[in-house]
Amino acid sequence: MTFRIVVLGLGHAGRSVHLPALERLRGVEVVATCDPSAERRAAAGASAGPTFADPQEALAQPADAVVIATPPDTHAELAAAALSARLHVYVEKPMATDLVAARDMARLASETGRTLQVGYAYRFHPLWERMRSAVARERVRGPFEIRGTFDAAAGDGWEHPVLGVGLHHVDLVSTIVPEPTPIDVEVVGDGLTVRWPDGSLLRGRYGPGP
Repeated sequence: MTFRIVVLGLGHAGRSVHLPALERLRGVEVVATCDPSAERRAAAGASAGPTFADPQEALAQPADAVVIATPPDTHAELAAAALSARLHVYVEKPMATDLVAARDMARLASETGRTLQVGYAYRFHPLWERMRSAVARERVRGPFEIRGTFDAAAGDGWEHPVLGVGLHHVDLVSTIVPEPTPIDVEVVGDGLTVRWPDGSLLRGRYGPGP
């Protein structure tokens, strides 16, 4: 059985991360890709399959799931369209640009019985699986103090490295502390400080780099 996937967004994540990963997977076929940029569509190569400028045309292709690697302010609308079409959804982080939209996405996934997964791929890295196991067995106990650093392409707004890659560390720490919702988040320049209810603390620096 072939699992058919549509990829929306052919920027760095879509073209350089998702398409090569999907190409390596057995039993997976990219049946359509989409990006409003003709240049990006042309640069995607043969692994992109049929390409479209209009996401609705791409979502109309027979498929089982969609990867959403578009700008954050488009995530909620595209996820809603995909879930309504009975497609499973993998959406890049941040999931949405406000809490209401994120909750609406989760509600629609529940109502349609489809899987909605946010792109926190580092959760599944063996190192962090071992860390969670050690915490669960109380071989390591909190509260934790974490120092993080992670470079990314320069950007502003939702493309700033604090959001582009710093979110990964916030998510990872949230999976090992007793209460996952931070109580305080502070960003100054490329510095990020996050505190959790148990006293765990993340201090990170996320600036432009390779």
